[in-house]
Amino acid sequence: MFQHVLLVLGVAASTALGCQFDYQKSQFYWKNEVNICTDDLCKTYDYLKCGVSKEYIFDQAVGHTPEDILYEIEAMKKYFDTFIPTPTNSLPYKCDGVCSKNMRSIQLQRIFTKVNVKNPDTGAYYPENRMCIVIGPDIYYQQCGGHCDVPDYTDRYCLPDLSVRVKLWVYCPDVTPSCHKVDFDIPLSCTCKKITCQDPFPVGPFQLPSPLLPPPPPTWVPGKGGINTVGVLQHGTPLGAASWKKP
Repeated sequence: MFQHVLLVLGVAASTALGCQFDYQKSQFYWKNEVNICTDDLCKTYDYLKCGVSKEYIFDQAVGHTPEDILYEIEAMKKYFDTFIPTPTNSLPYKCDGVCSKNMRSIQLQRIFTKVNVKNPDTGAYYPENRMCIVIGPDIYYQQCGGHCDVPDYTDRYCLPDLSVRVKLWVYCPDVTPSCHKVDFDIPLSCTCKKITCQDPFPVGPFQLPSPLLPPPPPTWVPGKGGINTVGVLQHGTPLGAASWKKP
């Protein structure tokens, strides 16, 4: 009888401890987060050409893109400025909510995405995972996290909200064509959600989405952390608006 009571108490305790809110395993998880190429990932996977200059990228975009890419970027920027807040774009109102302390506005600089590239031998196009640098427009996504700033409540969490799909011009090194227009989903805001445990608590394997990371070249030797750090995304500090001159 005593052993049975211990067993029941042990199961109850493990269930209570196991029912911890995990943002990455919830329906609120922003799945495109894994496709942001951060500074830390550029250091870990140093075969990624993250340091291409803006001047070179714009020369490639203007010289090898049939569209008037600069005009299109400026038009997209004016459209996004009407509803996407940035450090240099003040909306006509100011919102200080229960998620303001933990919310950060971060510039989208590089992404992992799938683009159609040309086979130099056959001339055929095929889809391939690539790391691409954002040419424009300047887009900022909202990074959320932590508990809501609500006294005496520990079951409220700040989570991504108001996701939109934006069009971006990107430059993808070492492929032809190098400039592409792609879609990318970003959250524009953070919202406070009350999270409670389900009864019974669901158990079972859960697999996080994998980033569209391009494969390393055969001669690449991984540094510290190696290939196993691909799922660990460490976001940098908020960035100011990029600035460049029109060629």
